[in-house]
Amino acid sequence: MQEVSPFLKKQFQANEEVNFVASISNKPMIAYVVITILQITFIESIGGTAKVLYIWMAPWVGYVIYSFIYFLSSELVITNERVLGKSGLISRKTVEIPISQGEGLVVDQSILGRIFNYGRISNSGTGTTRVSMIFLDDPFLIRKKILETKAHFESN
Repeated sequence: MQEVSPFLKKQFQANEEVNFVASISNKPMIAYVVITILQITFIESIGGTAKVLYIWMAPWVGYVIYSFIYFLSSELVITNERVLGKSGLISRKTVEIPISQGEGLVVDQSILGRIFNYGRISNSGTGTTRVSMIFLDDPFLIRKKILETKAHFESN
């Protein structure tokens, strides 16, 4: 099991235990690096100028950098009482969903996400703001773990 960051450990309540630590996938970053390299090769092969190359590639390179920072700075933890998540290197976004409100879980996967088994999990329960975490490895396993934890919580 992966280690929980000191920041999230400080957020735990008394008697709160970790049930599952989700993995943030590095696969989106790798996929976009490969796509960027292929596009550079293609533009150079058709005689594209450096200016065209830089303008075309800037968004792709930006997305690779964003993916890398997100991979390094994000985590999602399922405890016996809630789902906790954080992301952000300079600024920080935290997610906290009580297990009792773990309903309306939605898993989104792009084409690359389906191929490489990563995706986004969102919660759209009653009366709550939609909360989501992206680039999660095996999002259907994470959804299953949240629902199992909720069932156990409700049976006690």
